[in-house]
Amino acid sequence: MKFHKSGNVWSLAPDSRMDVRDKLPPGNFTVCKNPMTGEYYLEESEPFFLPPKLYGKTERHGKRILDTFWDRQPGTQLGVFLSGLKGSGKTLLAKYIAVKSGLPVIIVNTPFSDERFMRTIQGIEQEAVVVFDEFEKLYDEDAQESILTLFDGVYTAQNKVMVITCNDRYKVKGFFHNRPSRLRYAISYDRLDTEFIREYCEDKLKDCGKYLEKVTTLSALCDDFNFDMLQVLVDELNRYGGEFDEAIEILNVKPAGGNSGVFWVPTVTTPKEKGRKWKSLNARYDSSPIYMISSDRYDNQVNLRIEEEGLAKKANEEVDDEWAETDNRMYLELRQEHLFRVDPNTGTYTFRVEDFDTEFEVVFTEVRKGGGLSNYNFTREDF
Repeated sequence: MKFHKSGNVWSLAPDSRMDVRDKLPPGNFTVCKNPMTGEYYLEESEPFFLPPKLYGKTERHGKRILDTFWDRQPGTQLGVFLSGLKGSGKTLLAKYIAVKSGLPVIIVNTPFSDERFMRTIQGIEQEAVVVFDEFEKLYDEDAQESILTLFDGVYTAQNKVMVITCNDRYKVKGFFHNRPSRLRYAISYDRLDTEFIREYCEDKLKDCGKYLEKVTTLSALCDDFNFDMLQVLVDELNRYGGEFDEAIEILNVKPAGGNSGVFWVPTVTTPKEKGRKWKSLNARYDSSPIYMISSDRYDNQVNLRIEEEGLAKKANEEVDDEWAETDNRMYLELRQEHLFRVDPNTGTYTFRVEDFDTEFEVVFTEVRKGGGLSNYNFTREDF
């Protein structure tokens, strides 16, 4: 097959046709279909542009993906699955892969899935990047299964970086998940990562030292903190300065606080004394622990009442133990400085605090009513 160019339209053509090209040049091409003939063709589209500076892991992830593609076995492809909210970074990574590859970029933004479409993509034998944008909106469940043949079927698209982007990964069928032979890389963007936020603030925020920690705390508190929110927040603080809470009060950038049907369940351990077992007497919290340590309403702390399991028996045996003497129960006060790790992908918040001559680790797990932790049994009173 060759490529026939007429104006800005490129069509696959037999070698015998006049004015044909051996290869597509670098650039963006959208897949289109002639409604009269059913023929597929490629139409030149606007090129992608990258911002002058990239933040977070975009460049590292993109370089790794492209290095793997260039090192692959000849005639094979590499699949990339990017999922997450708008403005969270997935589109930027897709553009990075497209631009830095230096290859033609084939954009699929219509739910084509017939045999002729498959043959068209397969007929592009040269190395290229194929992008399925907002995949779950284009293809319903049946169509997703039919398009699967491009990844590992009769019409496998060889020598391609196959990029799927989607906003809701749960609407993409299971045969795309945990199948690295089809999609080697799967990156979820539930919100901007902390590294991205810190780098952006250090570069753009005038009084970074004053506001940085408040911005990163707010990002963990918001369910869907994206680049649009970060950009506007930084601009507001640069323009007016003042108290951080005043900016949040007026901007359309709001923390989640407590959500109906969402709870946080604490788990307590002592990592250096693994033989000791602990029980939280607070079954669950209605507000996020991040919200509590950031809010005057909760005195900027989480109050957690705990007890050591098995110690009540020791107390009955009159064992001289400082824990038994205090009725086997105590309060831990968790504050901002005790926050050790935030993992938005799993919905967990980890605190580490040293008290009563013991180092405690407290992990709060986000649980949604009707789902969440399979090994945690709520009682009726919890709701």
